[in-house]
This record gives sequence, structure tokens and C-alpha cells, in this order.
Amino acid sequence: MRKLIFLATTCIVIYSASCKKEKDIIDVVNIHGKVNNLCNDSGMANITVKFVSQTSGGGDVVKTISDLNGNFYFYNVSINHNSGINYFLNIESKSGTGDIGFTGTTELINKDNVNLNYVLNVVPFFDYLIVKMQPPVAVVTPDTFTVRMEQRIIHKNLPDQINTFLVSSGWVQPGYPSYSDHYCYGYPMGKWYLETDKFKNGIHSIIHDSIYMNWGANATYIVPW
Repeated sequence: MRKLIFLATTCIVIYSASCKKEKDIIDVVNIHGKVNNLCNDSGMANITVKFVSQTSGGGDVVKTISDLNGNFYFYNVSINHNSGINYFLNIESKSGTGDIGFTGTTELINKDNVNLNYVLNVVPFFDYLIVKMQPPVAVVTPDTFTVRMEQRIIHKNLPDQINTFLVSSGWVQPGYPSYSDHYCYGYPMGKWYLETDKFKNGIHSIIHDSIYMNWGANATYIVPW
């Protein structure tokens, strides 16, 4: 009987210890980092960066804006070392519709080494590129052309991604204004290489060109017909 009482008491003690709330250890720290443009490895200014504390019951958000060199700082923020609380740095993506677009990103904060310089990589988009013929000319079969556009600058940072898009002669025809040119948007800024593959009057030719599209820029490319 005594042995049973001893075992029951031991189980209660162990259970009570396991249910004890984890002790909160709070540090007040400064968090810093840089918003980095993946297309040219430069800092991005005026980007909203969020410091997010997240628990099972919700979270809190503090915001700051990156400076002219892309650097950002959060001063005197509380870091709770309780394992149930996580902290993140976040940049929300923007589509570019009515604003200058770029991809977003989220980085988990290392609570054991808050002095890290956090680099938040984003990919900025150009606004739009118009591809058109000037003057407008009807391209009649068997004449045809295809403009292939390829962006390689970002390739050194994202080795599995080369951005490409195509514009064919069927998309750029005179007539109803919506079809007289083609808008390209939602693509990364940087230097784009253009290859026009065309058949005209039975002659095949390939023309190489390039155009630099900055963050938020727009431009017009005239097809070399």
C-alpha cells in the first residue's frame, strides 16, 4: 500500500512539473538589416519592413521604412525567449497594379543571435514595356516574326531562374487599338536581351538587341521590321 501511495505521489509531482509554465526571459534589443535588390545587389529605399511577433493567439506588428541605402532599424523591441513566441521580419509583395511592384519575403529572427544583419532579398519589377510596330504594318503569312526577350542579370542570384517572354507578329497588328501593340508587365527590372526572329519576303534573319528596364520604369520597343 505504501508503495502505491509513493508511486501516485511521484506521478503527481512529475505531472505538475511538466505542466509548469515556461519561464519568460525578455531581452530589449535593436534589430537591423538591409532590403536588397536581387537584380543588381543594391539597397532599396522607402520599403516598408515589418517586425512581427507571433503567438498561437495572434501577433503584433511594428513597421519601419528602409533608408536611402536600403538599411532598416527597429530600436528597443522586446524579444521573449519563450519557445511559444516567434519573431519575423516581413516585406509584403506588391503586384505593380497602381504601384511599383516587387516580390515580398519573410525572415525568421534568430532569438539567440539578434545582432545578425538581416538581408531581405526582393525582386523589383519594371512597370511595363510596350512592343509595337512603327508604322503599323499588317504581317501576312508566310511573313512572320517572334521577339524573344530574356533577362539574365538576375541569373547570378537565382541560378534556376532566367526570365523570358515572347511577342509574336500575331499580337502586334494594325486595326483596333487594343491589338496594335503588346504590353509586357510583371517582370523583373534589369537588362533584357531581345532576339527578333523574322521571315520577310522569303528572307530569314535574326536581329539582336537589348534594353534596360529600371525599377518602376516603362518604355516602348519598336520591332525591327
